[in-house]
Amino acid sequence: MVPLTLVISLVCLPYLTPVGSSYSPISGDCLRSKGPRFSPSPRWPDSPATAGGSSQLVFTCTVNTTLTPSFNVTWIKDGEVIKPSDRALFEMDDQVLKIWPLMDTDGGNYTCTITDNEGLTCSYSGFETVVPYDPENAPVIVATSPVNGVKVVSLGDSIQISCTMTDGSSGMLFTQRIWTRNGSELDDTSHYYWDSLDHPDGRKELVLNITNVTSEDLGEYTCVAKNNFGRDNKTITLQQFQPGTGFKLTTWQIAVIAVGGFVTIAMATVAIVIIRIRRKKEHIEWPPLDPEKYDVPGYQLEYDVFISYSSEDEDWVKNKLFKELLSMGYNINIDFKDFVPGMAIAENVMDSIYKSRKTIVLMSKNFLRSMWGQFELQQAHNKAIAQRKDVLILIKYDKCKVPGKLMGKTFLDWTDETIQPHFWQRLKDAIGDPVNYAEINQLPVAEDQLPVTDDQLPVVGDQLPVAGDQLPVRKQDDKNSEENKVEKENQNNQKKDVDNVQLRQKKKRQKMDESEGMNEEELEGIRISQEEKMQLII
Repeated sequence: MVPLTLVISLVCLPYLTPVGSSYSPISGDCLRSKGPRFSPSPRWPDSPATAGGSSQLVFTCTVNTTLTPSFNVTWIKDGEVIKPSDRALFEMDDQVLKIWPLMDTDGGNYTCTITDNEGLTCSYSGFETVVPYDPENAPVIVATSPVNGVKVVSLGDSIQISCTMTDGSSGMLFTQRIWTRNGSELDDTSHYYWDSLDHPDGRKELVLNITNVTSEDLGEYTCVAKNNFGRDNKTITLQQFQPGTGFKLTTWQIAVIAVGGFVTIAMATVAIVIIRIRRKKEHIEWPPLDPEKYDVPGYQLEYDVFISYSSEDEDWVKNKLFKELLSMGYNINIDFKDFVPGMAIAENVMDSIYKSRKTIVLMSKNFLRSMWGQFELQQAHNKAIAQRKDVLILIKYDKCKVPGKLMGKTFLDWTDETIQPHFWQRLKDAIGDPVNYAEINQLPVAEDQLPVTDDQLPVVGDQLPVAGDQLPVRKQDDKNSEENKVEKENQNNQKKDVDNVQLRQKKKRQKMDESEGMNEEELEGIRISQEEKMQLII
């Protein structure tokens, strides 16, 4: 059978536990249904408390005077009896103990003991923590909205005002945040309601919403933040807008508006200039080509393709495009492999374009901003017009704007994922099969393929001697005569081209001989002038 005293203890335990504290033991005769009783339960202050300032410790042990009309209360801290002093005050027949002002040493275990006339006792003990005062842990209101502390409203409006604060708590203390109006604390209702917002930097914002503003809502609203370390507050005044009086801007508001307007205009101007510069760089202009006057340089083809690109796109060109074309068997002309050191860049570009059967242009934003990219594109474009051949292959590498001069040409779009599976086959079809130009340029011309002169033409015996004006005239003979004339003209042009090639090769050798004695800094400084460039273009 369960002892009666244990049942009574379990039933009475909730009523003996102090409010605002965790469970603390009750001791004495009251646990054995004898002696005095607490009624209501003892009350201990919230823990931790802060030393200094206005904080104080208030302990309450109220005696049930109905059961125990005569009693004596003793207060003990850490085993020592507390006696009245300047800092220890007793009230209500010693049932209430107040300690103020607080010191760091006031923390410890506090016990109140009730003793009746028969010497029976009932005691309650609880531990109280006191932390040192630190002004930095007091909350601070750092901003309000509106910033000038004045909100002008019209009756019937729904408005918001707010204050932002640093919590100020070291993590042990709770910071209370409230709004007051004309000195009285506001309740959170449908007319006045607030939101608490957490900022990423750890600050707290307390927003007060007022719906359907009336004349009674006008006045001063104070945002209050406080904890045991201290408090801070800021006041915002709600004023009614007066029609006809206008709204008068303060000096700082006028200054802010002026500075903001100036900054906005400056930023807009800079943005317009940048956009125009970019458009100008991306817009390609060169003088129109006159095919009748354009002198096509004489070269022998040595490469299948020349790759023109921006140095900023070099990674994709080297690691992707160049390797893929090599695997297809093409003989490729590209700057890092074939440009002659010491030779002007423009001359290297001209040689590469006219010695290559096709020119691939990697069209990108970087390419369109490059002066040399535009020059290479112009030369390839001019070659296509002058020779009336489709020598230009365009690859769109990024989301760039295709120049107007090239809008009519078909290009391969690398940015289109649906095209990429077929991209390399389409590029191969555009270039054609690889050609071994080294063998072609070294083959001698067979004698039976040399052009035949007039004195070597066969003469039909049965027509001799016949006067020249009596020779039969045939359409086929006229045709052969025209072909011979064209062939002869082609031979003259070919000889002229060979002479030009030899002259350019001689210049190259001279340039290479000159560059052998130069260091890298001298080689890097060799560039074509604007006048040379225009001569090459025109």
